[in-house]
Amino acid sequence: MRSFVLAFAAAAGALPLAAQVAAPAGGMRQLDWLIGEWNGTGTMSMGTGRQHEGSIVERATRHAGGHAITLEGLGKAAQAAGDSIVVHDAFALIWYDAGANAFRMKTFRATGHTVEPEIAVSAGKIVWGFTDPRAGRIRFTVTHLPDDRWHEVGEASRDGTTWMKFFEMNLTRAARARSLPAAPTPRLPSSRAP
Repeated sequence: MRSFVLAFAAAAGALPLAAQVAAPAGGMRQLDWLIGEWNGTGTMSMGTGRQHEGSIVERATRHAGGHAITLEGLGKAAQAAGDSIVVHDAFALIWYDAGANAFRMKTFRATGHTVEPEIAVSAGKIVWGFTDPRAGRIRFTVTHLPDDRWHEVGEASRDGTTWMKFFEMNLTRAARARSLPAAPTPRLPSSRAP
């Protein structure tokens, strides 16, 4: 058995690099509009019932040959004393799972916890959500508006029917990310004699 595993590992390692690195999944192209830096404002209702308005910066970046996208968001609200507090601190990873033929997402919360929500992607729209033991069902709807703006709404529902908005942001594109050049297809030496 050990020799089979070693032989399999050696054979897999001998595959041309081009065969091991697939082109970005077609589904990931649906998220091309997201790539870049975005600035704007947002409103968030805190657990105390208070609403905070603040400035938000979101950055979406491609990784791993376009197979994954990271999202980083930071929102700050001004305080009366002239300082500011963080009201939005987001980090997420989105990728296309070719084996499952589905998008996947993992979010990292400021509390140190992670969430792997359900996610649906369509042309110009991302809807993702999860169940929170305290708030019930949570969903976020991100829409790419025709004038190249990012609009996002966060809602909560205890019964899955009646939804209450607790988060909204409106962003405009600050900078479009530069596309990375395509990696050259590597050539391995031929095993045939010249």
